[in-house]
Amino acid sequence: MVIGVRPEAWLDMGWRDFQVAVEYDGDHHRTNRRQYVKDIARLRMLESMGWTVIRVIAEERPWEWLARVEAALIRRGCPVEVNAYAA
Repeated sequence: MVIGVRPEAWLDMGWRDFQVAVEYDGDHHRTNRRQYVKDIARLRMLESMGWTVIRVIAEERPWEWLARVEAALIRRGCPVEVNAYAA
């Protein structure tokens, strides 16, 4: 995401037009206090700018987080084609 000419945050995955982001939280996001505090500040900044942030962890099955992403995009007016996710 860029404000002016300087990036404010690099997203793992995002749809700028719909302000939906996907962020993968690896184990270091949980075990490293400095990283955790930085992540929370970043999440708050994105949310204050109107972004919906979908957080994903390793234990989630793809169709679980993909369904959350799809729902967020639809709520934001994205013409998403609804699909059944394979198990």
